Amino acid sequence: MTAILLIDGYNLIGAFGSLDRDSLESLRNDIIKKLASYKKVKGSNVVVVFDGENSGADSESRDRISGIDLLYSRHGEKADDVIVRMAASGKGKYVIVTSDNDLISRCSSLGCTAITSGEFIDRMELAAALDNEFEDYDDGSIYDTKRITKKKGNGNKLPKKERQRKAKLEKF
Repeated sequence: MTAILLIDGYNLIGAFGSLDRDSLESLRNDIIKKLASYKKVKGSNVVVVFDGENSGADSESRDRISGIDLLYSRHGEKADDVIVRMAASGKGKYVIVTSDNDLISRCSSLGCTAITSGEFIDRMELAAALDNEFEDYDDGSIYDTKRITKKKGNGNKLPKKERQRKAKLEKF
């Protein structure tokens, strides 16, 4: 089963530290461009959930831009509630991206893996760097970025739960 990135949209935008400088629409467009670039490199399915509780819409609205699925919660409902509902129905197929500790604990109890927005931003920047690196080597040659060496021995072994989390996140 392929894991799907389920992102708390405004939380990720806030992690970039840019909520005060621009309009929400331009910030959403910026994050969608960055996620589309990430998707191009990693091939991950990405769903971004935004708060629509003040929008006045009676139902959730969905959109798809550059291969990124966008969900806006309905009036009176927070994005966190939509994420928890999707996590409950997904039986662990989602990797949640948020820095909201309450949301992390709620989704983890449902079997989902969680990653903080800051940690995900680092992964996005690495993917963008790799994307630029691949463009430099676009002459048809094989350029493998995977690790060649493997850990040997049992020294400093991580706890099982952390190893499982790390294994799930390696795809991203």
